[in-house]
Amino acid sequence: MSKFLGPIHYIMYEKIKFQDILVKELLSKEELVELNKKLAPVSNDDLENLIDGDNIHGWLSSQIDIVESRLAYAIKKKDNAKEVFYNFGKSLPKENYASNEELFNAINLIILDGMPCDHALRVEEDGDKLYLITVNDLHEKYQEDPLSIDPSKSLDNSCEGSHDHDHHDSFDIKSKSAHINNDKSSLFYELRQALLAGFLEDYIVQLEGKNIIISKK
Repeated sequence: MSKFLGPIHYIMYEKIKFQDILVKELLSKEELVELNKKLAPVSNDDLENLIDGDNIHGWLSSQIDIVESRLAYAIKKKDNAKEVFYNFGKSLPKENYASNEELFNAINLIILDGMPCDHALRVEEDGDKLYLITVNDLHEKYQEDPLSIDPSKSLDNSCEGSHDHDHHDSFDIKSKSAHINNDKSSLFYELRQALLAGFLEDYIVQLEGKNIIISKK
């Protein structure tokens, strides 16, 4: 099946698995066992052993539903989630990033905004500043009733784009534009800011609405 897979699929799998790591950080052992009975975690097995080669996009979409639902559930269980996210971000290995591209490549492995062809997140730069702009909030639907989404329904999802599987333009950094989402923030984005603030200790990580602005100290 590996002949059907490209780098973009492996990146998505790493992003998906990271969200379930956050779940484990938030929940006690007992709470995790309870959640696993309600909605099993995603596997850590090699992607080639798991994925349906005839439905790569649909399979990954269903896994996103699983981790988003589990994370929303875990967030509801934890009163000090911001502290947990910040400290976990601080514990992650990091490097000295020589460019915004290197910086975003590192960030991109620990945040998840649907599939790339959803274009839910737009990344822009203005000098040393990096902007993570929420175009479409794909997390909101999981928040109120986290386990109400049926992942099997996403198996029918498909991508109509003409891109190959080596690269996707949604992971490219664009020049700063005038358009920015001014929607009111939510707890999910406050937690994302906390995670990135811990991860990027040498940077200033600001939250404006549902957007994050990162600049050097």
